[in-house]
Amino acid sequence: MFRSIHPRCWERKLVSARNSKIHGIGVFANQSIAAGQILARYDGKILAAEEVQCELAAGNRYLLELPDGRVVDGSAGKELGRLFNYSCDPSARLEYREGVPLIINSRAIGRGEEITIDYGFDPADVTRFPCTCRKPNCVGYIVAWPYHAMMRRLYGAPAVSITPGTAGNADREK
Repeated sequence: MFRSIHPRCWERKLVSARNSKIHGIGVFANQSIAAGQILARYDGKILAAEEVQCELAAGNRYLLELPDGRVVDGSAGKELGRLFNYSCDPSARLEYREGVPLIINSRAIGRGEEITIDYGFDPADVTRFPCTCRKPNCVGYIVAWPYHAMMRRLYGAPAVSITPGTAGNADREK
C-alpha cells in the first residue's frame, strides 16, 4: 500500500512487540532511542466508506483516519504500527510523510520502555474507550490531549499538577 517511503528506514530493530501492562500487546524499545526516530509505519487496507461502518460496528480497534479522510484498517497490516498503545502521556506521535502514516518518538526512550502514542480521538463516545495507561496525568478515557482538561471536569478524572518541562505532553495542560 504505502511504498514511497522505503521500509528499511525503520527496520533497525529499535522496537519489538510483547505483552503490555497497558493493553494486550504493546511496542517496546530494544535499546535507548534518541528523539525523532521513525519507529514504524501504520499500514493496512484502505477502506471504502461502507466498509468503515461495518468495521466500526464489528468492533475493529485498528482503524486510522488519514488527513485526506481515507481510513486504513491496521488489522489487515503487517507492520508494528497497529500495536502501539495509547497513553495520556505519550512518548511518540503519528506523522505523515509523503502520505505515509509513520510513528516517530517525540522524546528519548529508554531500553525496555513501552512506547505509546496519542490516538487523537475526539470526545464523541469517549466513555466506550477507557484508558488503562496508569500515568499520573491519566484522564480515564482515550481522548486527544486538547480534551484532557474537559474530561477532568466532566468525568472527575483527578486534577494533575505537573512541573513544566517534565514528561511528554503532561505540561501542555497548564
